[in-house]
Amino acid sequence: KEFDKHFKYLSRVFTEEKNATNNPKSIDKTFITSKINKKEYFTAIVYLFAKLEWILKNQYKLSGNTESMINELKDAEELKEFVPELHQLRKTRNSMIYPTSAEVVIDSGNITKWSDIVFKEVLKV
Repeated sequence: KEFDKHFKYLSRVFTEEKNATNNPKSIDKTFITSKINKKEYFTAIVYLFAKLEWILKNQYKLSGNTESMINELKDAEELKEFVPELHQLRKTRNSMIYPTSAEVVIDSGNITKWSDIVFKEVLKV
């Protein structure tokens, strides 16, 4: 029974990550909002994170891990205010993908705020 629980979780993580990274360009705000409205927070965060990585690599031509790419936004005057929130998105996603004994509390308001940032015109989406 315990094995099944862990297997189902890992299977879901793998499936969601794979689906999100297969075509991140097509992920849009409507899709993320629909997941939030359905309380599918895990899916919303995984897809939003994949979109963020895609934007950083393809729109801004950044490379490296997501933490370092987000840090590079500090150099852009119009983007530096978003850096702390984008790090919070990254940390929340990581805590869901790499769970510890600490409980992850997901606030739909935060996901909506992160979505607003990722899909802002300033990020050229």
